[in-house]
Amino acid sequence: MADVSIPSQRDLTRRFCEAEGWVVTTEFIEPGASATDDRRPAFQRMLDEAAGPERRFDIICVHAFSRFYRNGAEMELTIRKLRKHGVEVVSVTQLTGDDPSQELMRHYSLGSATRRQTTCDLQVRPAVRGAP
Repeated sequence: MADVSIPSQRDLTRRFCEAEGWVVTTEFIEPGASATDDRRPAFQRMLDEAAGPERRFDIICVHAFSRFYRNGAEMELTIRKLRKHGVEVVSVTQLTGDDPSQELMRHYSLGSATRRQTTCDLQVRPAVRGAP
């Protein structure tokens, strides 16, 4: 299994940005926070900065879309809002574009990640309940 620790995600994302010729201006990191909703302080700060008049970035680069959001509908609404401000969301591990087929791939990738997380949750809960 690949290392998905925060340091590993940061390293892979930085290298991806460098390869694309993008300058990393800001990092928004929330150790231990789940992407199940948008009630995350660093995530909200990122969205506020993306929509603000003094925005320092036009790309939000994430390790995987599931790190951005785990809810497909909310993710799409957020991506559409960001695009209105000239900001794109890009994944290092799930390369997509903005044509309809590539957007479908983004939905599929997120749905697959959500299913894996749900399956994992269902397997872990009984084990935790039975723990001494």
